[in-house]
Amino acid sequence: MVSPVPVATSINVVAAGGVGTSTVQPTAAEPLARQRPLGETIVLVALFGILAGLGLFFAQTAQRASASPGGMAAPDGSSQAADTASRTRIA
Repeated sequence: MVSPVPVATSINVVAAGGVGTSTVQPTAAEPLARQRPLGETIVLVALFGILAGLGLFFAQTAQRASASPGGMAAPDGSSQAADTASRTRIA
């Protein structure tokens, strides 16, 4: 078995300074927020509201279609395939 050997590491960072260099304070990487005009804000809110509404609509439509055994669900919640099967007589 090999016994662990302690390792000491030292890292020195040295920046080269030239004539006339100044010290710059590091700033946080923060995006600049700009003030939007009211009209642009209203248009963006409406656009994203419509997109969210369409997403919910299509999600509900897909859920109803996959939940009904015979395909697309009728507006009253029953499926057309179930109605047709109940009216069909096997002779």
